[in-house]
Amino acid sequence: VVSRPALTKNQHEPSLFVVPVSGGPPRRVAEAVRILNTPLPSPKLRWSPDGTRISFVGLSGDKPQLFAVDASGGDAQILTDAAEGVFNYEWSPDGRSIAYLTRDAMSPEEQRRRQDQSFVMRVDAPERPTRLALKLFDSTARLLTPPAHYVESLSWSPDSREIAYTAAPTTGFMAQYMTRIYSVSIDGGNPRTIVDRTGMNSKPSYSPDGSWIAFISSNGSVSLMSPRGLALAPARGGSTKDIRSF
Repeated sequence: VVSRPALTKNQHEPSLFVVPVSGGPPRRVAEAVRILNTPLPSPKLRWSPDGTRISFVGLSGDKPQLFAVDASGGDAQILTDAAEGVFNYEWSPDGRSIAYLTRDAMSPEEQRRRQDQSFVMRVDAPERPTRLALKLFDSTARLLTPPAHYVESLSWSPDSREIAYTAAPTTGFMAQYMTRIYSVSIDGGNPRTIVDRTGMNSKPSYSPDGSWIAFISSNGSVSLMSPRGLALAPARGGSTKDIRSF
């Protein structure tokens, strides 16, 4: 993505290019889509697992949504229509679906209050939950996590059947020290707890064989000064192993 500052618009204007690894001139793709650029370009580029498409976050109206374009060119396809937009996402390893994070939609009353500016913003008040959603390319999107889980990050299992995610029971600055790691089937159902201990437990990542989940942890400590460490947990649940602190 190449970003050019537009002084008259007071914003950056990003453009997406593809270039052969063997060299040659870059070729612009997805020209008709405005790549997310508030406040700075944040396209979150991903290749589809088969290497034929490039996905990115663009703007549809005023909301960030997922788009995909063939690496060979052509028009970009919009993949999501989340009411509050998309914040993060990952392709499934089999390339058949995309998991993404989105926030619950505002109620009609909240929308009215925001429009007539009669709402009150209270410091550290709970926000609408950030949920994990699944988009299969041949069906509509559906939510996989309950409203009580404020989801922060996610990771696909290698077999594309489960998603591990980090969530806290609330929002705010200290919520990062109340995170737990869960796993949920793409078919739905209740999430299963993988790591249940105090402190920070975030950014899960499956091992290639799917038997372990690595994550960043404060090793059970709840403090701004707690050292971060690398930890492992069995993907089916069990005792956590703290590997190293930094």
